[in-house]
Amino acid sequence: MSATIADDSEIIRTFGASQNAVSKPITSASLAGVGERMILVPSLMNLTDTPIVPMVKKIATLLAGAKRGVAILSPSGPAAKEWTDIAQYPETTKAVSDTIGAMQAGASFGPVVLANRYDGIDLAGNACRLLVLDNLPQGTSNYDVFRMNVVADAAVSSLLAQRVEQGIGRGTRGGADFCVIVLVGAKLVGWIGRKKNLDFLTASTRIQLKMGQEVSEAVTTPKEVGETILKCINRDADWVAYHASELAEAAHIAPLDETSLKMASAERRAFRLQRLGQFEKSLSELEKLMGEAALVKDTQRRAWLAASAARIAYQMEDEQKGQLLQTTAFAANNNHSPPRVRPVYVARPMPGKQSAAIVARLLDYNQRAAILADFEDAVSNLVPEASAARYEEALASLGIYLGFEAERPEKIHEIGPDVLWRTDAAFDFVIEAKSEKDDANPLYKKDHAQLLEAEHWFKQTYPGRDSIRVSALPEAVADEKATPMGSFAFRLDAITQVVNAVRGVLTELTGVGGDLNALSEHCEAALINSKLKPTMIRDVFMKPFGKAH
Repeated sequence: MSATIADDSEIIRTFGASQNAVSKPITSASLAGVGERMILVPSLMNLTDTPIVPMVKKIATLLAGAKRGVAILSPSGPAAKEWTDIAQYPETTKAVSDTIGAMQAGASFGPVVLANRYDGIDLAGNACRLLVLDNLPQGTSNYDVFRMNVVADAAVSSLLAQRVEQGIGRGTRGGADFCVIVLVGAKLVGWIGRKKNLDFLTASTRIQLKMGQEVSEAVTTPKEVGETILKCINRDADWVAYHASELAEAAHIAPLDETSLKMASAERRAFRLQRLGQFEKSLSELEKLMGEAALVKDTQRRAWLAASAARIAYQMEDEQKGQLLQTTAFAANNNHSPPRVRPVYVARPMPGKQSAAIVARLLDYNQRAAILADFEDAVSNLVPEASAARYEEALASLGIYLGFEAERPEKIHEIGPDVLWRTDAAFDFVIEAKSEKDDANPLYKKDHAQLLEAEHWFKQTYPGRDSIRVSALPEAVADEKATPMGSFAFRLDAITQVVNAVRGVLTELTGVGGDLNALSEHCEAALINSKLKPTMIRDVFMKPFGKAH
């Protein structure tokens, strides 16, 4: 069942199984059924400016032409269609079955691309010698997607890990099988690089990732990527021996998440009582669990329970308690439904040092270069074509990667600026985003009034704290009626320059050795050299408004 159920707590939550029974599963520490997998992450190699996906497509085409099976697993139909220039894309169940059958029979070698199919596909032996996992898998149901968006807990990480495990397992269907797995896509590379996520992968997969990274350390060209892949496919004796010796270290049982099991048990009891109309007892089950020590500091799981409890409270027509519980959930994670009355904004404490925040984020990654993949994904919507909401979210994300504390008060609390960057300098940035304006569209009086109103909110919320009024828009031009004296334009091309500068700092830091203090000192110097300290960002990348002509 390990290939089907990612999180054992679902057995309790769905079927009402005993928590005690689920916490004592029958397991095997044997690795006899684990196939040989060379797991490579090209974007973590030293390939300079080589475009990853075109390189992988070329390798896939060459291997399929050499009668070595090639399969690509994508998270969705639109993502799968990005591979149809080199791969067949069967969309119906019958077409998938026929295509896989042909590969199993040796009548076809692909490349074939499949959308959101991480289980039920068997490509043993030569049917699949190269498997490309294209970006982070999605949930298989609307509930999965919802849960991933609103609770970043161990259960969700476990679910994603299970999807990844299922995906990379399609190409090796037994202990004697072998396959090369190539991981591409910013979300997947960023996820696989985080230390905490690796804990949810099986020990064998963690070891195989480590081996793939070590094998790839000397790779600097696309040609060498191909040569590395052939070490596995052509049964290079050194690689085979290396894999066997390293994998022997992975034979141990993964620990159970007791908190997840306890949560599932309480949720099951609460659901049963709710269905019987015993709302107060149902609510009591969840509130009791929310008060336990293990969950008091686990804000995401506690928020999930609070949202569940709020639904029960509303069902029993206790509006006050429902509002309180939903506010608790929304305050912890804004992807939960907002309460009927938005929570009051609470002023935050002074942010810590900029360089320390950047270094702390960097150290979350086992492979530091993976932070670049997460960064690229986070700022990908800082383009004029993005919607206003997506642009604002990306602008907030840029602030976080700059080492600031970034928020979207207007979205969450319906008051304040679109984006607030809180810094360790003497001032904070109060930002209104007008990214959807065209180049000839100036800052109008109503736009500047909105910026002044945001500044007024800031001064009331953070009395004694200075602020810089900023409008993010294509050009630093204001209508003559706007009179934006003292306000700054953060032009979209200047924002792109900041993105490039942050990318440069992160890239530099991924190669820095030494202890935490040395890394922090290097980060501080890099911020200064790149003009990314708060006062430098204001003076170098922002400019006062001119008048429209």
